Amino acid sequence: MQPSSMKFQILRRVMELANQLQVKGDTLYEEMSSKQYYLLYYVDSFGATPPTLRELAEAMGTSHQNTRQLVSKLEDKGYLKVFPDALDRRKTRISLTEKYIALWEKYQQRQTRYTEALFEDLSKEELTALLTDLEKILRRVRL
Repeated sequence: MQPSSMKFQILRRVMELANQLQVKGDTLYEEMSSKQYYLLYYVDSFGATPPTLRELAEAMGTSHQNTRQLVSKLEDKGYLKVFPDALDRRKTRISLTEKYIALWEKYQQRQTRYTEALFEDLSKEELTALLTDLEKILRRVRL
């Protein structure tokens, strides 16, 4: 018997949305999966201080092992540089390469159009409420 409460319906839709976003995202980039592109975006969000592997995994909400696998693939493709931390050689830091900058320039407009199209029917108030609600749910998941 399937649960029919609204909360289960919302959870089912969120899971469906996550799957559909990944499927659609995988068609956006010729060179890599949407998860790999997402990781590059997160590395870029750290700015001038390259993140450690642990910091990156935590920011993305993924496991250290999964993050390491994605990083290895992107390093092999030339989009990332992996190197030991200058102060603590046990830590691994990750930085973007020039090849990433070219990739960003190639896909920036496509990514912007895709994102805008996803949310075009939502008002600023609806977007604000959606973001607030998603952040609440993410906090509960991370407990």
